[in-house]
Amino acid sequence: MSNLPGMVYRCLNDPDWTMLFVSEGCLDLTGYSAEELINNNYVSYGSIIHHDDQTKIWEKVQESIKRNNNFVSTYRIISKEGDSRWVWEQGVKVGKNENGIDILEGYITDITESKSYFDELQTIKDFVDNAPEAVYWVRQNGKFAFVNNTAAQMLGYHINELSQMSVFDIDVDISEEKRKDLWDNIRINKSVSIESRHQKKDGTIIPVEISIRKINYAGEFYHGCFVRDITERKKAEKEKEIINAKLNQSSKLEAIGRIAGGVAHDFNNMLSVILSYSEMGLLKSNRADQFHEYFEEIGKAAHKSAEITDQLLNFAREKPISPKILNINESVKDMKKMLSKVVGKNIELNCELSSNLWPVKIDPSQMSQILTNLCVNARDAIEDKGEIYIKTSNVTLDKQYCVSAGDCYPGEYAVLSVRDNGMGISKETQEKIFEPFFTTKKEGHGTGIGLATLYGIVKQNGGFINVQSELGFGATFEVYLPRYKGEKTVGDGERTSILKGNGKTILLVDDDTSILAISNKVLKKLNYRVIPRLSASEAIQTAIEYKENNKDIDLLITDVVMSEMNGKELFHQMQKLYPEIKTLFISGYSESNIQEEKNKSNNIFFLQKPFDIKSIGNKLKETL
Repeated sequence: MSNLPGMVYRCLNDPDWTMLFVSEGCLDLTGYSAEELINNNYVSYGSIIHHDDQTKIWEKVQESIKRNNNFVSTYRIISKEGDSRWVWEQGVKVGKNENGIDILEGYITDITESKSYFDELQTIKDFVDNAPEAVYWVRQNGKFAFVNNTAAQMLGYHINELSQMSVFDIDVDISEEKRKDLWDNIRINKSVSIESRHQKKDGTIIPVEISIRKINYAGEFYHGCFVRDITERKKAEKEKEIINAKLNQSSKLEAIGRIAGGVAHDFNNMLSVILSYSEMGLLKSNRADQFHEYFEEIGKAAHKSAEITDQLLNFAREKPISPKILNINESVKDMKKMLSKVVGKNIELNCELSSNLWPVKIDPSQMSQILTNLCVNARDAIEDKGEIYIKTSNVTLDKQYCVSAGDCYPGEYAVLSVRDNGMGISKETQEKIFEPFFTTKKEGHGTGIGLATLYGIVKQNGGFINVQSELGFGATFEVYLPRYKGEKTVGDGERTSILKGNGKTILLVDDDTSILAISNKVLKKLNYRVIPRLSASEAIQTAIEYKENNKDIDLLITDVVMSEMNGKELFHQMQKLYPEIKTLFISGYSESNIQEEKNKSNNIFFLQKPFDIKSIGNKLKETL
């Protein structure tokens, strides 16, 4: 017994664990000799049991004695040297003494090192079992050797079920041939990462990312797999892909829009010349004159051309507008009769208009263009008989929707939807339909500007467009316009008659000789004194001379975009000479280019090109 590790003992069943006998192993176990422990000569065994374990061990021993069972316990003791040790004890009741106290016999041994080892193993096992990623150990034949709790939770199986399964039962992409190639790859490269798809117990298929390493354990090779559910990542990648596609499309359309705006600006300059000369010709001829009809036709052609530049400016969001508060339902009702004629007798036009539709703020003419373009586009998609369905509704969009759509902002919208049962639109065509001059119609049946104009109008008014279509299943165009929550406003009435001036002095500046020449003639025809100048520097020099000679300049008329110095810079230079001078900016671009100056001064006015004699006469009367 002296060579037995640990301590054999006989003791009384009391809280002190009063030792009646201990073997020599007590010294190595506790640091106390037998003489010190027996009969509590120096210390009681009960007192060296760790304070936190004393009550638990005492109660466990008493319960075992009560049931007449052996007791087995693991607990801590404090040695004579003061260090903490883990011990394992097994004991049994063997009788009673003369005082009726139970006598116990048993064996206690030091398990500190093994306890630490098993604790480490348990810690590792707990860590792996509850790791944030699924863990598989797979045998060479594909059978599972081990799976953790996370794997079971991810796949919806119990661990015991998975232990009877293989990777072929859950991986929908792997085959025996693919598995062999993968195993060969791992043998060469030690570790690989792949993406695959796993099928859960309920049939749901999830995308996963798998990192695989070769493991040698107990003489057998396994493949250790860390598996991550990447459903959310794939969803985010898809959303990012959609957003990038929308941004690319939007950027492309913005670039085309800038080109379209520039073309419209230059074209408007020429149209101003054509319109003005045609009107001058009409004023100098009478109806009996054979040239009178020619001037009329020139004017009509110029006005038709101006409508095309209007569409380009709408697309480029450069056309000046007069927004009004309106209800889309009323616009549909007002235009339904006209739209029915546009789509033809073989197409049925039906409407479902939502009650209490939210108001929007938009130029009524733009609303008419939207309805007309959508219905014409729907009509052209229907080969013979068919139906066009106009619907309105209120919609509130949240942030999640706008992230996936990628072309809108959260908020409340009134929606105009136009659906047809025509031929439908392919995905490839949908990517291009809003580009100017793109058309799928036969030559001579479309300019390709209609939907581009629609896009520009909607974006200019803070909205966006959704298109839903498949070939053979018709198409639905949804126009979202922001809900207007402000007060109603009343627009100014338009002047219709030509108003002439009274000889006031106008400094006219434009670096285009054709524009300068005809504008000079028109202004003189309207009874103004005109000082025409081809550049800003010439205009400034003239203003200096007039100032030195105490002459007044009543109005500066200037183009906004000029090569040497733009109109805004010229205006600021003129203000230094004539602080109260009034200025009329004339441009083929929109009024937004001078908005900052308008906000600072009440003496700034704007006229959009192309213009005729009547419009410039009225604008000058308003300005002066």
